[in-house]
Amino acid sequence: MVGCNNSVWSRLKEASPSCLQLRCICHSLALCIQRAASKLPSNIGFLLSEIPGWFCHSDLRREAYKQLFRATNTATEFKPARTAPLPFEKPSLMQWLVRAKLMFNILMNWEELRAYFTTVELAQSMLDIQFKARLLKEMLWDYKNYLFFEFATPVVQEFERLNSLFQKTKAHELCKQLFLHHESLQNRLYDARGQKKNIHEVDFGVKFLTVCNKFLQQKNNCAEAHLEIDNVKGSCLCMLEEALRDTFGNLSKLSPVIVLNQASRPRFSELPFVQLHAGNDVSTIEEQYRKLPRVAWNEEAQFEKDGLPTDTEQFWLGVL
Repeated sequence: MVGCNNSVWSRLKEASPSCLQLRCICHSLALCIQRAASKLPSNIGFLLSEIPGWFCHSDLRREAYKQLFRATNTATEFKPARTAPLPFEKPSLMQWLVRAKLMFNILMNWEELRAYFTTVELAQSMLDIQFKARLLKEMLWDYKNYLFFEFATPVVQEFERLNSLFQKTKAHELCKQLFLHHESLQNRLYDARGQKKNIHEVDFGVKFLTVCNKFLQQKNNCAEAHLEIDNVKGSCLCMLEEALRDTFGNLSKLSPVIVLNQASRPRFSELPFVQLHAGNDVSTIEEQYRKLPRVAWNEEAQFEKDGLPTDTEQFWLGVL
């Protein structure tokens, strides 16, 4: 249907070069978060694949884990018994967003999984199985991997929530939800003036920062520990940037903060939807775009009362 060489789409494109291909929004969101998560170390994908893979074909392993979980989470005089969804469900390779549930399940079972794979390694006689158990145990004991899960899980869950709205047959205000998600991601990375935040000002999430501080305290705030945390934050920052760029990269170029900035405004050819104006009026539109930052917009009737809006839609309605 949509192949590059000999498909329905390639023939439509041949007949109408200005034709645009709009793919399934649900599939696109899944691809966006998949590419964003690829900025994290490969350890994360390995754990997401191998932990459910360890349990999925063995009733004995699942039962052994359940027994360990019950033993370590029994009710006492001071606290009730803890329950948590178990990390046995194998994720789909095609639908990356369903991994949000698995990420949450692994995070909720982190301590128990560490204890389980520690006992399996000691009890196992077959060398290949013992090796895999040791590998999983070491990854679970690596505090950096725990930090990555703490950061990435809510990010992926929010993409999954948005995706589920678009899958409903009677979903409302989908466009509003999409732009709210865009603004949320953008505010985590950029300040009110549209300037990129320093890494220490980026909104990584309260829980993630709390466990980072806990790690630093355990290491007595030594320089090496701070360096490790900075490296983890660097990878998490790359994930946020990729999520914003993949999902809304072109749309963000229409922000009044960006298009009115002489120093950093994108070229006309880089704007979204330029290909829709491939007719004779494209030169006129381009000339208007060149003059855009030189107009005293605050003096125009549309903006005189309330000032220049930061909202992209309100700004372009006023310009129109």
